[in-house]
Amino acid sequence: IYRWYKQYAEIPNYSSYTPEREQHILDSIKHVKDSIASIPWYYPNDEDMFNPSIWETGSVTTNSDGTFTLKVGQYGFGGFKFTGGRDFSKFRYLVLNLAAAPTSNNWSLRLFDGNDYFGAHSELTVGKKTRVVVDLQNTKKTNGVKLDVSHIYILGLWDYGNSPIKIKDIYVTNNADYSPEV
Repeated sequence: IYRWYKQYAEIPNYSSYTPEREQHILDSIKHVKDSIASIPWYYPNDEDMFNPSIWETGSVTTNSDGTFTLKVGQYGFGGFKFTGGRDFSKFRYLVLNLAAAPTSNNWSLRLFDGNDYFGAHSELTVGKKTRVVVDLQNTKKTNGVKLDVSHIYILGLWDYGNSPIKIKDIYVTNNADYSPEV
């Protein structure tokens, strides 16, 4: 949490302690923890942090409303590369909620069960939707083979480039109404 907090928030001068400053710090850390709980922007090792530049140079910004805006470079891809893969097999759905419909109709959500960005992958068009749901138990890759969700190496969003997408949250769940698990 400290690395994320240090990068995206003001670190106060601890030598000028006041109870109000301490409460401000605690509130800020709680906000960061809440964000991390609902959006997996952080994982225990640095290689698994969100990367807006998996393919081409992109950027991600944190918005004041707690959402995140991703912009990728031309034919760009941003997301997660999970060291050793992540096991999503205990879950039925992967849910991507957007804070607003994308301005570009070209965004796609992609999942890779191999550690190769150029390999076959699952690809769902985002279009103008504000929610994209992946049925993890039944999704197929671009080559027609079922995606092996027991080891997802890459998960992210692709676009032609320079068009922002405002991400509210992304999570896995077993709930039929696609709500997050408590």
